Amino acid sequence: MGTPFKEESLNSIMKYMDPNCRLLLNQKCSALKTLEKSTPLKIDYLHINSSFLQINTTTYKLGVVRQYTAGDPPQWVHQNNLQGGVDHDLSPFGECGMTQKDHESIGIGEHDIQELKRLERKLKDLERLPTFVRIKVGHTENYEIRERLKRLQDRLATSRARYFTCVRLTVTSQLTGVTLEHVTYNQGFRNFLEYFFKKILEGRRIRVKTLHVDHDVQRWNMNNMLTPKSLEIRRLKIDRNTDQIWECVRSWLIEEHGQLELLKV
Repeated sequence: MGTPFKEESLNSIMKYMDPNCRLLLNQKCSALKTLEKSTPLKIDYLHINSSFLQINTTTYKLGVVRQYTAGDPPQWVHQNNLQGGVDHDLSPFGECGMTQKDHESIGIGEHDIQELKRLERKLKDLERLPTFVRIKVGHTENYEIRERLKRLQDRLATSRARYFTCVRLTVTSQLTGVTLEHVTYNQGFRNFLEYFFKKILEGRRIRVKTLHVDHDVQRWNMNNMLTPKSLEIRRLKIDRNTDQIWECVRSWLIEEHGQLELLKV
């Protein structure tokens, strides 16, 4: 059996190890957690978005996906899943802004089925109208009915399908390709996002050559997500609303987070 590394040697190795390898090491080797986290994390490129983090060439994306246990998913579900999921809570019918608790209280009832039949009859009546009447009177109403019909048909199809909702972590790396992990979805998406950001950033001393912040981070109150112990930035990149975005980031780091010992830009 070989001689184990001394702490000084391990510390030196940590300083020059790829940051993504260090994050993986932190998760897999509990004996090195404290040492790994106490060593400054050097990152060439850190990109912060409302649903993902990119560290150098590796991207960690969170999204809400729906997995069907029988039959093919609707096309809109398939497209969302291909893109790694959506960055908001979903109702059973694909509507945003709803939590899992809300899901259980919504279904399609007899009233919806009767409305579906009524709209189908009305659409047929409109299509029997003379051409000039259809164009002048029926065009707008025709379109609106078709849209309402489509929504109801989607809801009806979805209510009969067997599926479950979960949060997907998609890790995309030049070295390892794409890996997927799934977690049972039993709380709001923002809670997952907060846990994920804190898991990577909380309590660390971080040195970044380029920090890229997307404008859409304003969607979330990130004062509980951006929680490093110290943050040194050589170059800051913000796509739009530069002053406004930076002021948000600065307030999240300084005003809301008393643990921060150093912010240097």
